[in-house]
Amino acid sequence: MIYGIGVDLLRVARGEQLWRRFGDRAVLRLLHPQETAALPQAKSVGYALARAFAAKEAFVKALGTGFIGIAHHEIGALREPQRRPYLVFSPPLAARLQRLGIADAHLSLSDDGDYVLACVVLEGRDAAIR
Repeated sequence: MIYGIGVDLLRVARGEQLWRRFGDRAVLRLLHPQETAALPQAKSVGYALARAFAAKEAFVKALGTGFIGIAHHEIGALREPQRRPYLVFSPPLAARLQRLGIADAHLSLSDDGDYVLACVVLEGRDAAIR
């Protein structure tokens, strides 16, 4: 059963602008610790920030809450080489998702030139969720 679907499209330039303006403060505020650890493998820090922000925005849209009660750094969008992307959550957010009956979170990422697209599908445990 699908709990929610969220999509976000973001210009890579927005992530680059965040990096130029705020530097490490943007990384600490926006990225999950595992995303921060993966920064050395990214195309650029600006690209990584844009990709991460699009994934987080798609997630909160799928959840239906926006960022109310959720900090950006509680959600992480990761990818192992040659594997599909996936989401990670802080322990408090993971517990919240479990209480809501969300069994799994699926992430798809795409980029083309100046844009990054993220799609998140949240899967519920049963039909009685909504």
